Amino acid sequence: MNDSGVSDVYRLGVVVESCRFVAVRTHDKLESDWLQLLRESIYKKTVVPVGFLPPTQHPLGDDNTTTTTTTTTTTISADDRAVIEWLDAQSPRTVIYVALGSEAVIASELVHELACGLELSKVPFLWAYRQQSRLPEGFEDRVRSRGLVATGWVPQHKVLAHRSVGAFLTHCGWSSVIEALRFGHPLILLPVAVDQGLIARVLAEHKVGVEVRGRGGRIVHARGGGGGGEDGNGGGRREGFGGEG
Repeated sequence: MNDSGVSDVYRLGVVVESCRFVAVRTHDKLESDWLQLLRESIYKKTVVPVGFLPPTQHPLGDDNTTTTTTTTTTTISADDRAVIEWLDAQSPRTVIYVALGSEAVIASELVHELACGLELSKVPFLWAYRQQSRLPEGFEDRVRSRGLVATGWVPQHKVLAHRSVGAFLTHCGWSSVIEALRFGHPLILLPVAVDQGLIARVLAEHKVGVEVRGRGGRIVHARGGGGGGEDGNGGGRREGFGGEG
């Protein structure tokens, strides 16, 4: 329910009922069965897949500027620069980028176990997470040599385009998924709310990602969290995700 007093579901229903056709930001090759379901059983009208429509961006220049499609040049912010400089210092395709969206409320238990999992993995990571106070005590100090928790706004498109990023742990928000697919990153799928579970299942079926599932709906707890693996050695550093590139 929003400020209008009318639910978003009702508003969507009214819009669909009154339109001649529905354009969907997807592709037949990925969601042909779902598109057919919309056409024949749910909307019962023409449904047009318009493609993924990924955002466009030119690469960063030597002067730390970026050009938009309108050729306007803007200097990147200090927060953006700090993140990009950290990525510049990492080896190609070794960093896991972690972002679970900015709208859904993530349970404290999940935040704790995700942090423990990243710590145990011994893999370099960039975690976009604003609520620093919810992290396990001492977490940032223990992972400082290979991990960065970015508490400001993260330039996600620039991050995913960076040569050091090799995988993306995502909440399966559709815009984030499309950005990641554009750069060919393997996905670690951790759906949080709304349609994200369905998105995760479709992507896993197409083998572009691996879905993280609990046991019987419960969160799987890390063993030996807070400072290494079960024997204190963790999981060993990976040399990279996928091939060179």
